[in-house]
Amino acid sequence: MNIKKTVILFIILLGLAGYYYTRQHLSDKRQAQEEAAQRLFSAAEDALENITIARPDERIALEKHDGVWKVVEPVEAFADTEALKQMAITFINAEQQKTITEDRSQDEEFGLDAPQLLISAAGSEEGSPMQLAIGHETPTGSGYYARANDQAKVITVSSLVKSGLDTSLYDLRDKTILAFEPAQIKKAVLTLPSDQTVALEQEDDAWKIVAPLQYQADTRKMNGLLSRIKSARIQAFLTEKTEDLSQYGLDQPEAALSVFADEDTSVAALLLGRKNETGSGVYARYEGRDNVFLVEAALLDEFPASVNDLRDKTLLAFISSDIQKIELSSLE
Repeated sequence: MNIKKTVILFIILLGLAGYYYTRQHLSDKRQAQEEAAQRLFSAAEDALENITIARPDERIALEKHDGVWKVVEPVEAFADTEALKQMAITFINAEQQKTITEDRSQDEEFGLDAPQLLISAAGSEEGSPMQLAIGHETPTGSGYYARANDQAKVITVSSLVKSGLDTSLYDLRDKTILAFEPAQIKKAVLTLPSDQTVALEQEDDAWKIVAPLQYQADTRKMNGLLSRIKSARIQAFLTEKTEDLSQYGLDQPEAALSVFADEDTSVAALLLGRKNETGSGVYARYEGRDNVFLVEAALLDEFPASVNDLRDKTLLAFISSDIQKIELSSLE
């Protein structure tokens, strides 16, 4: 093949590559424009600062302050950040499937005269909040009739949009029992099921019992208890205020744990009452607060039965690689 033919083929190849690139680029751009046109909202998820979920018999309001989401209605509580983020992403990325009609007189037929779900969201910028009303399920079961931003037209959205937005108050609340890092805890006070109170202190990654008497503690068991409580989650929120703690066994708790970041600074105090009727959960509350919630029964079983269960039972503490000589002797 001579040089002239090689150059011609090279030019043809460059032309084909350019044509393919341009065609693909335009195709991607067209697809992105079509997807943007189908999206109901243009805001970014992290720009949202308040979200309201309204049902015929319930209203849940959430607000973000200094980057932290909180539930403000019907109770005041920290929000489950990950659950709320996923819901916000679903809302912002919601797309319409079809336009059904622009006649509001048919709202009752589509369940939009009294929507089963109404989501409102707003950011820091002034203006009307974004809204998505969801009515009846479509006959095919693949979607729901909906209306965005109080427009006249009725559209359909996918079932995934509805399920992603139809979150309960429990789903949106922070279900952390105690928020702490075991390594940062310097002191802990346990009230055991045997009614003994044990105080422990951590120093150089080792726990020691300081009351009722001083012993070396089983560091692995103590860290295991703290890690277990840190990773556990609240199973149900039962009441925000009660006048009768005895019905939960919390007037005289079965067990309790208080953790301290230093000698005097308390991180939190968890009180555990009796098990529920099925035996699957334990009633619990925080010291100084009125709400009662349910945690898994296994947490109560994790508490040592007595102070002796927390004592270090190592006979000899040594590092095997440090041993140079062993002598055995008999007392006879």
